[in-house]
Amino acid sequence: MATLGGVVVERKVAQGQVVQPSDALFVVADLTRLWAVAQVPEQQVNQVKAGQAVSIEVPALGNEKLVGKLIYVGQTINPETRTVLVRTELDNRDGRLKPAMLASMLIEAKPVERMVIPASAVVRENDEDHVFVAEGEGSFRLQKVKLGPEQGGQRIVVSGLKGAEILVIDGAFHLNNERNRKEMEGS
Repeated sequence: MATLGGVVVERKVAQGQVVQPSDALFVVADLTRLWAVAQVPEQQVNQVKAGQAVSIEVPALGNEKLVGKLIYVGQTINPETRTVLVRTELDNRDGRLKPAMLASMLIEAKPVERMVIPASAVVRENDEDHVFVAEGEGSFRLQKVKLGPEQGGQRIVVSGLKGAEILVIDGAFHLNNERNRKEMEGS
C-alpha cells in the first residue's frame, strides 16, 4: 500500500523476487505539478532571482508556451558545467507534460535602460557602423558608433553617442551616397 496517491513511475521489483520489508518496490509520484529545471551560466546568475517570470517551450507540445515563475535558484555552481540550477513549477493537471521532456526556458530579466537608435539611421563605412549627426542648418557629420545587433528595427548604442545628438533617421543611406559622390568629385 502506497503512503501517497499518484502514478507509478518506476517499478523496482520483478515477479518472484525476494524482498525485505524496507525495500522500495515502486516509485509513486504526483504528476499534477511538475518542475521545469534549467542550467544558467554563472556569468548570468546575477540576473536571475526567485519570483521572476519564465516562458517555457516544449517541442513535444508543438512549442506551446507555458508560463510560470522561478521558485528556486541554486546556491552553488556546478564545477563541470559552470552553471547554476534554476527551477519553476508547472500545473500539469491535464497530464500533457511528461517527466524528462525536453524544454527551453526563457527567463525574463529585469529591464535595463539602454540608448537605442533606429536601424535606418545606420550607415556602413569601411566595415564600421556610423550615423549622421546634425551640426547646424543643413550640415551633418559622419560619426563612428559601436552598436549591438538589430532587434525589432532598433540597434543598441554601445558607444559613440551621448544621447543629446540629433541624428538623420530617414535618408541616411542617400546622404552617405551623396557624401561619397562629392568626395569622388573632389568637392
